[in-house]
Amino acid sequence: MKLVLTILKWLIGGTLGFVAIIGLCWWLLPDQALDPKVEQLLVASKTPHPAKSAFFAIWGFPASPELDARDVGQRIAAAHDQALSADKNLSKFKLESFYGENPLSLPRHGKRMCDFKKEPCLALYQSKQAEIEAQSEAHKVYLARYRSLREAGFSGTMFAEVDLRSPTPAWGQIGCIGELVDGSIALRLKSTVTQQVALEELLAEIDFWRGIVQSNDGLLTQMVAVNALASKYRLTSEILNAYPEIFKTQPKLMAEITMPLPVAKTSVVTSFTGEARYMVNAMQREFVEVSSGGSFMASLDTAPWYWTVFVGGYRTKATQNEAYRRYSAVFQFLEKSPKDVLAGYKANEEQLRNASQFSPLHIFYNPLGRVVNAAAHTSYAEYAFRINDLIGLSRLLDLQRRALEAGVAPEKMPDFLSAAEPSLMDVYTEKPMQWDAATLRITFAGHSARKVEYSYVQIATRK
Repeated sequence: MKLVLTILKWLIGGTLGFVAIIGLCWWLLPDQALDPKVEQLLVASKTPHPAKSAFFAIWGFPASPELDARDVGQRIAAAHDQALSADKNLSKFKLESFYGENPLSLPRHGKRMCDFKKEPCLALYQSKQAEIEAQSEAHKVYLARYRSLREAGFSGTMFAEVDLRSPTPAWGQIGCIGELVDGSIALRLKSTVTQQVALEELLAEIDFWRGIVQSNDGLLTQMVAVNALASKYRLTSEILNAYPEIFKTQPKLMAEITMPLPVAKTSVVTSFTGEARYMVNAMQREFVEVSSGGSFMASLDTAPWYWTVFVGGYRTKATQNEAYRRYSAVFQFLEKSPKDVLAGYKANEEQLRNASQFSPLHIFYNPLGRVVNAAAHTSYAEYAFRINDLIGLSRLLDLQRRALEAGVAPEKMPDFLSAAEPSLMDVYTEKPMQWDAATLRITFAGHSARKVEYSYVQIATRK
């Protein structure tokens, strides 16, 4: 019995001693100096938006018709940043409080009239003329706001400071109003008198969303723009098949509309830079939160984490430096060609996962920071593939235009595709696009979750 008690005392003493050593390490080992590149990243997030930026009009888009959307957006941004600066708490920040008495309300609970993934939309829009005209009249103020967005420069940065609870713009409502524009384009195409006006608006739409895909620095914003641009491309593909005469009447317009997205200017790297800024800024000790797939969310300023943070188990700058190193590795990899990204993404993600693994030695310095970084890490491949699939779809669209304009017969399509210039090859293989004679489709093998939607265009047969 005495031996058992002695062993028990040693175990308890050893455990307490080990805990004491860990606590001393946490308490005595200082935080790291912030990497100058991290400082530069955080400073960039505080750059104010130009007063005329579409950023503000997007935030104020759902506001009551009598209000100025840009002014509402400026007040939202100012109030958000003030709330975070004052108490790091957005619990009382409600977008709806800025929108006035009669904000935008949409029929069908904001659902689109047509889903291009499931059905052809051009003919459906043209069959719903009365509904589209009635909705356009009812929401004419919002249609004017939507069209005005295309005239302003766009910046994708969110706010000067961000929190994981920071709101997002009403992209769903903006998309539904944008669909009314698509509907009006479809209706105006029915008359040769208004076809040019319709195509000019389609070009303006594509230029606007193409610009957001290429120039924003927010991952969510970029993916919204990818979806919007894909729907415009699908509508364009249907127009090419339905109106063969436009190749003669509007050749320049159609060439501009179907201009492929250049790989050099269309990348997920820019938006991942914004994502890095967002997460690194959110890792500040005062209001950092941990989120992993939505299954775990906890503030480090509240129990049970508070005392761990208090004694040094979380080092803000060390955590931010480590996060930046991981994001930098992602940036470097994503700057490669789509072909190289496809070939190496699995090995690269495995390397990043291994670097995120928690080892016993990590318990002695910034253990909670390592947990935060491991939880904040996300798989980037799907976003890169979605961008590259969109580039592929834009190439398919231009090939469709060229084939229809030249009157290429179905049996000649393989030769036509083989003779295409390098900028119109499969974005992943750098080889010619494929021809499916059974379905009369030009295709390539996409790799995103939406590859089925982006990886083909239909070629209409001509009599």
